[in-house]
Amino acid sequence: MNETEAIFRIVLRNLTLSNWLDLLPEAQQQMFEEVAKLISCDALPLGKKQQLTMSLDALCSCVNQVHRNRISQLLVLSASYSNACSGVDKFKGRRIAKTFI
Repeated sequence: MNETEAIFRIVLRNLTLSNWLDLLPEAQQQMFEEVAKLISCDALPLGKKQQLTMSLDALCSCVNQVHRNRISQLLVLSASYSNACSGVDKFKGRRIAKTFI
């Protein structure tokens, strides 16, 4: 297992609600940073990026507004990378700010 795969597994596990609630706020922030890196990583297959997206989406309904905003930003990032990989430009004509990374 390479480093990217190991990080993916840890992050995916931590995005489950039961594990998320046990994380310190600093660790939750770190998970958001790791998700952004993984979504941007060319070495991670699209299917695994989609798993991260689904986990974020599930977590979104159970967290506070600040975390929901961050998750929304990550979902936009994920959509832009997914569309780039599939050749579909869903955001044609729109600029996506990446200042949150």
